[in-house]
Amino acid sequence: MSESSAILAAMYEGNTDALAALLAARPELDIFEAAAVGDAARIRQLVRARPILVQLVSGDGWTALHLAAYFGQGEAVERLLAAGADSRAPSRNRLANTALHAALAGRGNIRIISALIARGADVETPASGGYRPLHLAAARGDVSIIEMLLVRGARVGARAEDGRTPLAIAEEHGHTAAARRLRGDMP
Repeated sequence: MSESSAILAAMYEGNTDALAALLAARPELDIFEAAAVGDAARIRQLVRARPILVQLVSGDGWTALHLAAYFGQGEAVERLLAAGADSRAPSRNRLANTALHAALAGRGNIRIISALIARGADVETPASGGYRPLHLAAARGDVSIIEMLLVRGARVGARAEDGRTPLAIAEEHGHTAAARRLRGDMP
């Protein structure tokens, strides 16, 4: 395993000790590693030299923007968007998701989600299985994110390929406040 893949593996596994040890060696991070760990300065350096890097896909099928969004790296997300990363680009893996889906499935917060939407992320784009961003937000149970998606045009009645709606998912996960909002019981 290369040092490069070890950094991403530590991030995916949430192994903070291994990550700290790897980063202590001060490796030259590639665009994907820099995005995952949130090194906005390294991202800036890399894209200045090679702007096309923001469009490349990692070995796992995600762009640097997907990785930054998934790992909740807000400054990295903003740097990548400013450098021309495509917020609508689908992953090239079985998930077929966008950075917005990645943010909702991972550690993305409302700031990241808002930045992606402001840069054109489509709140109705389905990923694998027909899951739209609102389905993922319902699984998280975050009413403020659900509200943001609804204001931007997400459809409450959208069905995934398995027939489930965002409301059904919120109820399955026990997110009563989210379910109430999706039913329209909240202002």
